[in-house]
Amino acid sequence: MRSSVPVVIVSLLGCLGLGCPPAAEQRPDPVPTLDNGPAKEPIPEVCDDAVLMAPMSAEQTSYTRAFTRYAKLEDQYKSKLQARDVTAAYDLLLRMGRLATRRLHKPDVAIAHFTEARTLATQLGDQSKEADALLLIGQAQIQRTIYQDAVGSLGQAQALYKKLNMPIAEARAMALSGVAHYYLKNQPKAVALVGQADNTVHALRSEDRQVRMAQGRALMAIGAARNALGESKRAEDAYQEALAAFVATSYFREQAQALEEIAEIHAKAGHHEKAAAYYQECYAVWNKLGHSDGQADALVDLGDELFALGQKDLALNSFIKARALYEQLGQAGDSAAALGKMGKAYASLGQKAQAFASFFQALSMARSSQRPTRLAAILHDVSATYSTMGDYEHAVRCSQRAFQFWQELGEQDEAVQALTEVGDNYLKLGDLRGARDNYDRALGICRALLDLSCEATLRKRLDQAH
Repeated sequence: MRSSVPVVIVSLLGCLGLGCPPAAEQRPDPVPTLDNGPAKEPIPEVCDDAVLMAPMSAEQTSYTRAFTRYAKLEDQYKSKLQARDVTAAYDLLLRMGRLATRRLHKPDVAIAHFTEARTLATQLGDQSKEADALLLIGQAQIQRTIYQDAVGSLGQAQALYKKLNMPIAEARAMALSGVAHYYLKNQPKAVALVGQADNTVHALRSEDRQVRMAQGRALMAIGAARNALGESKRAEDAYQEALAAFVATSYFREQAQALEEIAEIHAKAGHHEKAAAYYQECYAVWNKLGHSDGQADALVDLGDELFALGQKDLALNSFIKARALYEQLGQAGDSAAALGKMGKAYASLGQKAQAFASFFQALSMARSSQRPTRLAAILHDVSATYSTMGDYEHAVRCSQRAFQFWQELGEQDEAVQALTEVGDNYLKLGDLRGARDNYDRALGICRALLDLSCEATLRKRLDQAH
């Protein structure tokens, strides 16, 4: 079953139900600090600022202070544990672990939470909860790139689900195990496991709400596995089926997550109109739930797609609204990221004073909130802005610093993107050797990650640099 998401030209969507952007003089932006008049004051050298670009040690990156919702869950967990409410403590550990993986990008922290949850499940004597914790441990271990450990954890989860006669949950573990085997360079095993998981889920026909919900979750895992294997069309099919299951069972949070995954597939393929439509519906679902975090994240993603479509004013409006939501939630790191995107949008609209004031404020907030991932992401927007202005030397410096941050954080996918940006800007400078060196380095990381799509992209770039 296909989603009923309308795929239309985004320019016909008006203001997307978000409200049209306020006039420039009414926007709650940083006070411009540059003179755009006849004197033409030089453009600030953002990435040469020694304070903003200084390395951040591990001791400086405290996620508990940086992410308010995580800190609140941590306090609730301690309270439940003290009250010996083990079941509630278990549930809170799972929520904290999911936040650590999806929002904080800290799989090590997630693994610790899920491992503690498994211990609590053992105390409760609940093998189903133990299996769920093991599955989440394996999922986080894949993100952490410790694939052999992931195979072990997921194998234990699969064995428990089999013992408990939970075939759909078993299929979910199979699909994730397939991803781990793929990254261990055992593609035949990966394909077989994902196919077996797919067959298991589709063999069971039921209108029972809990069964349909379980099928939806298993299909989400199958979609993720298909995506990892480079089967984007089959991945979307799985996500669409999962979405249909969540719609049928009125699980709205899961609907939003399925819509987000479908949108990401289209965004990666460059289908920005479709991606924008799916992100818009994702925003609507989070709005219906009154979930401010989800709304803000969807608005940022929607803004990116609108920007790619040339709808710069609508994109700016989306970023402004996202920033306001993050500010209300006290999430300074996420607010900084939205502010960085606002800077890129301002620059594209010719408002360079507002753009660079936004960039400086965004980088400062990212440092003060101790979120190096946000700092590196903002540098991507700064580099892109310099590049569109023809200042390729500064664009190179920003992307190089972003690469260093991603490397320090162990985020290889983002490191590849930053190196590619460095190469692109060297190419624009006419420095073919500089472009080739950076493309080659990025290609090496892609090979290590077994990312065939990434390799293909870098090979095309290298052809252009010869």
